[in-house]
Amino acid sequence: RRATAAQATEATAAEAATAGDPGFKVYSVFNFPPDDISEEVSWDAYTIVTETDFPALTAFFGIGTANAQMPTLARVREALCLDDVETRAIFHVESTRSYGGRVHEFRGRFVAAQGGPIISEDAASEQLGALLVQLQTRVQDALSVPVELFLQPGEDDEAYLFAFLREDLPISEPQEATALISSCLALLTVALCNSQALTTLLSTQDILLPGDLFDFSDSQLGPDAEFVWPLGPLLLTTLLSATAARRLSAGLHCLEISQIPLPSVTAGHLGSVWVPNNLLPNQRANFDVAVAGPFTSLLVSFALAAFGVWSVQGSGAEVPLRLPALQMPFLLAAALGYNLPAAGEQPLVTLAKPELPLQTSLDGPLVPVDAVLSAGSFGLVVTAINFLPLGGFDGYTMARAAFGQRTAATLEFVSLGAMCLEISRDDQRGVFANEVVLIWMLQRLLGNWRDEAMPPKDSLSSVGSERQVLGAALLVVSALIL
Repeated sequence: RRATAAQATEATAAEAATAGDPGFKVYSVFNFPPDDISEEVSWDAYTIVTETDFPALTAFFGIGTANAQMPTLARVREALCLDDVETRAIFHVESTRSYGGRVHEFRGRFVAAQGGPIISEDAASEQLGALLVQLQTRVQDALSVPVELFLQPGEDDEAYLFAFLREDLPISEPQEATALISSCLALLTVALCNSQALTTLLSTQDILLPGDLFDFSDSQLGPDAEFVWPLGPLLLTTLLSATAARRLSAGLHCLEISQIPLPSVTAGHLGSVWVPNNLLPNQRANFDVAVAGPFTSLLVSFALAAFGVWSVQGSGAEVPLRLPALQMPFLLAAALGYNLPAAGEQPLVTLAKPELPLQTSLDGPLVPVDAVLSAGSFGLVVTAINFLPLGGFDGYTMARAAFGQRTAATLEFVSLGAMCLEISRDDQRGVFANEVVLIWMLQRLLGNWRDEAMPPKDSLSSVGSERQVLGAALLVVSALIL
């Protein structure tokens, strides 16, 4: 544990502040800290970024984008009333530190409300989370500049309380550039969702002779075109239901969010990413907003798939469309009578190729489907991908909120390993895996909209055992679907 002294760090603040205003609030692979920052300031900043969930804020290096000056550490401590008996009974400060004079840290331990030994860390953390609201009110009333407080977990019963100038935080606000990107991607998503109807139709015609089931006298696409045209709108329904549910969940937590759709060549869409336009209050809100979208999409897709199975397997049903089994979820393919995986196939996130007497293709068996069953199949696959703990997708946010950063990073590593096994395939699943990994890389390397977002103000309080059980169940369901 580092020895911290407010006097020493105040001295380095003036030196760091001379670096100037960079015009942005977060350092990344495209903008590194300037070379004239002292080694001590840089080391302290890098250390705190790796220990917490904060992005690489320029404020940690003593560089601010605001003209306002951060009050001194002693002044902030006095405004917070951290030395009051009532406050010390919940949070006992053991050390303080200032990073570049623009970020103040108070390290301490959370204790029982009576000041005795901790009986339940979860209960004590809940008390400290409730205290954070009171501390935020105190600092707003006592200081002339807007200051935001954040709680971060430490080791065992240790907690970190951080104070930032609000103007130094990368709080996303709706901008014309973001709206333009979202609109362009939305138009592309609509086009790709509707193009799946043509793709399904052509894959059917590739394997069935025109004289068998098609009569081209009525339509250039054949009479089966009437069976496939609803596919595009139904695919968009799974996406729109997810975005509506996510916005509703955000509203329940008094949050404003921006949502950006992710177009997909193979599935029409891969869901959407969301960015909070204001600060998340706690991990519960983070979890609820992340889960609401794909969970709703899961229910809608399951309903479509169930209705589609009932339709195509009904007596006298005419189902001239065919969908490669490799593009279907594992559970759905099994429900339709395909025993997967077969011997010799890769066991991890991989569909097999059972023999079918008729109608085979390079991508394995072709399954009779209609537009509803096809939309449900695509929706289940997309939902399962969104629940995987891959950075930039809802599954990672859910896992990070429910189980912590280390567990989420481990799950992401395992998921990426599974996707890399899929990449080596030379079939439709390989193409889809390549697309998912590409989108993951683009979000990670070329501007993940959530990488620069601040963590919840209260990252200490647990989401609760109910949400943890739900998160674990959804992770398992996503793996089973694939």
